[in-house]
Amino acid sequence: MMLRRLMAHVRAQNWLAVLLDFLIVVAGVLLALAASQWVADREARRSAVISQQAMDTDLMFMAIGTMRRYTTHPCLVDAIARLDEAVSVEDGAEFTTPARGRLSALQDGIFQDYYPVGLWNYPTSAFDRAVATGAFDHMDPQRAADYAVAYEWVRQIAAANAEEEVLRSRLSLVEMVDRMDAPTRLEIRRTLAELDGWNQGVLNSGRFLFDTMHRLAIAPAEEDRAQWRHYNELARSVRGACVIDLPLDFTGGAVGNRWSYEVDE
Repeated sequence: MMLRRLMAHVRAQNWLAVLLDFLIVVAGVLLALAASQWVADREARRSAVISQQAMDTDLMFMAIGTMRRYTTHPCLVDAIARLDEAVSVEDGAEFTTPARGRLSALQDGIFQDYYPVGLWNYPTSAFDRAVATGAFDHMDPQRAADYAVAYEWVRQIAAANAEEEVLRSRLSLVEMVDRMDAPTRLEIRRTLAELDGWNQGVLNSGRFLFDTMHRLAIAPAEEDRAQWRHYNELARSVRGACVIDLPLDFTGGAVGNRWSYEVDE
């Protein structure tokens, strides 16, 4: 109808009416484009919120898994010391792997000494999805930067954990050793040193991850705290007094002075 009226005004050479019709058409197009952009921006902001929630959940899961490493760190130190002592027997002497405090035959063996109770998974693709969908374009720049920093620490933790998996698998072969000799002793102690180094890498990266999560105001929910208390009880029932009872706190106090003090004790 608008086009028919415009053509009628042109045939009548009513240029003022033609101009008004043209302005109406342009205004309509601009309004349609603005409405379309508003809808797109709204969906993008909604997608950004969903991405933030997914990353918050992802980071919380990784942080809880890393916090478990703090609670069981003395157990790992004790297990390393016991194995190091066990391989100190003379060359040719009978060798027996140390395995004390296990609940059943399935938990028996040196292999289990190097796993935290309740393994945690690697991160999901939440960060990659946020990048792909442009979610960071609709966030505060500082918050977007903090997410990038947090996931860099997550990647370092995951890399260290992957290296530990290889070392744990290598140590599981210790159970097959019947008699000790110098090359075997050297290889075991080298593996133990590497394991301790990668474990320290997890703990150090964990501190920086916790600090970044604190800046992002990502805090555990009551359900997370309840599951954490259950985990601590499970860890202590399996591993005993070497498990440190730490609160699920990422503000720095729990894994700062308190953790260092309890480890020194």
